[in-house]
Amino acid sequence: PPPAERHVVSTIIPCGMCVEVERWVDPPDMEHFLFKNEFARLRGGQGWIPRFMNGKPVVETVPQPEFRFGSFWFRVQERGGIKVRLGPSKRAPSIKSEDGVYFRFECGEYLRASEVVTFFRRNASIECFAKLYRNRHARLHTGHGEVRPLSSLTVQAEWVQVFGDGELFLEECATEPRIERHRQGWRYNVVLDARVSIRRGPSFEAETVGVSLIGGESVLINERVTGPDDPITWLRLKDGQGWVHNYGRNGESLMIPHSLRHRTKTVGGKPSRPGRDGDEIAYNTIIARLFHSDVPGDSPSKDSRGSRGSKRR
Repeated sequence: PPPAERHVVSTIIPCGMCVEVERWVDPPDMEHFLFKNEFARLRGGQGWIPRFMNGKPVVETVPQPEFRFGSFWFRVQERGGIKVRLGPSKRAPSIKSEDGVYFRFECGEYLRASEVVTFFRRNASIECFAKLYRNRHARLHTGHGEVRPLSSLTVQAEWVQVFGDGELFLEECATEPRIERHRQGWRYNVVLDARVSIRRGPSFEAETVGVSLIGGESVLINERVTGPDDPITWLRLKDGQGWVHNYGRNGESLMIPHSLRHRTKTVGGKPSRPGRDGDEIAYNTIIARLFHSDVPGDSPSKDSRGSRGSKRR
């Protein structure tokens, strides 16, 4: 197949991933062995991982973690936002853009996850991470198999921390939010005599950017987010400045949408609803992948659970 269509199969397990291995027995005088037992065999005979490299441990034995597989929604609680990592560990590298800027989700943003792993120490949970949802990842492992496939351990993924060190970074949602996107954008006007502060994220707890919209100003919005049981809809500015809200804390109207009738397209003689073409699903950032399945209507069951794993890289 063409290079763009080839899938590169990685054999590298990301930092923080837990794997279950076959039991081993160290020699009684292992302090005399420079490298000890250098490798451990993955359960199911899928391969071997090193325990030591150059005499230094590269994995640690941990109590059995809790795994959850399915479709889960979280909302960012950290005021300054959270970084996205390549593995479920604070030691895992953070994802950067080509110009060296860390990729992060801002306070108030909603994230969809396909896997949640919680680590324990002395029977108490100490930290938790969530893997951002991709439909392909969800199909690799659902938590029902006897042995977790190696492909689901080595596939490149994006992880965010849910809690750790006594802090809560993401709050799990009982109900998924309403999220709409439009590549071209909806046009909104600021209500006369109103003033709306632009925030980094869709939350009143998010930091402001130091810029406000004034009455009568017209802007384009490419994303609308409404939380469960929340009368306020948050609007992402298409120019990338940040987020504004359609109602104030006291229920006063601040942003009014224009009619989109002049934006409708005609297909086969019938008007189509704006913003429902393929470009809407993935319009220019990783965010589009987090909330939309690769195949429309194809998503896993809500809450399947697994509990295997004994070594953490």
